[in-house]
Amino acid sequence: MIPGFLFIQNSQDITNLNGLGCLTSIDGLLIGCNGVLSDLTGLENLTFVGGNLFIGDNAMLSDLTGLDNLTSVGENLIIQDNPMLSDCCVLCPLLTEDNMDDSVIGGSIDINSNLNGCNSEAEVEVCTLCGATPENIPTVQEWGLIILGLSMLIIAVVGIRQRTEEKTYS
Repeated sequence: MIPGFLFIQNSQDITNLNGLGCLTSIDGLLIGCNGVLSDLTGLENLTFVGGNLFIGDNAMLSDLTGLDNLTSVGENLIIQDNPMLSDCCVLCPLLTEDNMDDSVIGGSIDINSNLNGCNSEAEVEVCTLCGATPENIPTVQEWGLIILGLSMLIIAVVGIRQRTEEKTYS
């Protein structure tokens, strides 16, 4: 773990974070005001941020590739004001896990003022990585058919069992 916060900010030269490949955990991370940073490649081994994770005001950041293995943020997760950021799906497993265990992200989640697809927590949670795409969420009518089919299966199993018991006692 690197003690303290890592600030990657106010650069017009950094295009990726490849030099940070050994980073697995850190107390806090701020990535902001970088003019040509397009993704977070180089952070693939980062699993834990003990404090805040802030990603904001990065003019060319289009996706969060590099945060694929992030499993915990100790305080706030803030992703905002990235005018080209439309793909935050890499965060879907982290957000899903946080929905089941509030300690995964210790503070608030603030995802806003990015492009569609990365403009809210709800938009991230419908990513393909979460398995919740409009194509595979059953409609109300489909749920009705599923319930009807399961009910018929249960009735058939009970009927077979009753016939088997009647034959056994005969």
